[in-house]
Amino acid sequence: MIFCSKLKKLKSKSIYITILLMALTLFPVGAFAKEYQVKDVPNVLLKDARQRVSDPEGLLSPLARDSVNRMLASLKSEDGAEVAVVMLPSIGDADLFDFAHELFRSWGIGNKKSNRGLLLLYVADIRRVRFTVGDGLEGTMTDAACKRIIDRTMIPYFKKGDTDGGVVAGISAACERIRGAGEAEEAASDEEDIDILTALFVVGGMILAFFVIVALVNRATRKCKYCGKVALRLVNTDTYKKNGRKYKRETLICGNCGKLTERVHDITDDDNGAAAAGFIAGSMLGGGRHRGGFGGGGGFSGGSWGGGTTSGGGASGGW
Repeated sequence: MIFCSKLKKLKSKSIYITILLMALTLFPVGAFAKEYQVKDVPNVLLKDARQRVSDPEGLLSPLARDSVNRMLASLKSEDGAEVAVVMLPSIGDADLFDFAHELFRSWGIGNKKSNRGLLLLYVADIRRVRFTVGDGLEGTMTDAACKRIIDRTMIPYFKKGDTDGGVVAGISAACERIRGAGEAEEAASDEEDIDILTALFVVGGMILAFFVIVALVNRATRKCKYCGKVALRLVNTDTYKKNGRKYKRETLICGNCGKLTERVHDITDDDNGAAAAGFIAGSMLGGGRHRGGFGGGGGFSGGSWGGGTTSGGGASGGW
């Protein structure tokens, strides 16, 4: 009798396990992600003028959020362009294009007169991302340019499960293009300048020697301390003061493993030619959720977007 009773309990547990496995098969974990509507997305800039990354579920690490916020604050200060990044687990059955378009116009990203605004929307459960471009940036952030950044820069990271690396690299590429660096590089690569080629041929030995020296000097600084590859790339630089001294902070991303590294240099004595290097602090990036959603601390007043609009330019991509 005892054996029969235990057998019945075992069968009951087996049935429950089978039902649970069937439920997980029919309804994957992503199906239970919180679904956001446009009105539910936190407009974090309104509470803290430093924040341009709305990440209510913590899909990015704090280091990645801070890095993106610094890049976008720097871009706003130098160029006037306003960029918002929104990281959501799900938008339900809503269309990605329509959701991004409505969110952009609802927030009014970009200056009202120049309309130099850009929105990056990332949706985890459908594994898609979209750039929506303000009317004033359509000449720079063309549909083709947005598509190239998504397909060539961001998606390779996303396919490896590295959300942080994809977003940081994508925003870095967008900022470079908005500043004009991207367009300059493309124009230079498309031009055939015989005079320059001739000059390079004449002084080729000197140039080669120069780059060899630079490569040797920079090899150590570009070597990732996590994977050992010489693949670090600078994505952001800013300066700040602390205890009466001035520091330069650099954020770099490894093109091989996707991890971020921060370097802080004491540049107080730069004017006298005696700058001292500071510490290097790295942080693991990759899959998983991260505690906290908006980044940064309290004590800062809110800001506002400039009232810009969009006609729907941009591009989308998936992985």
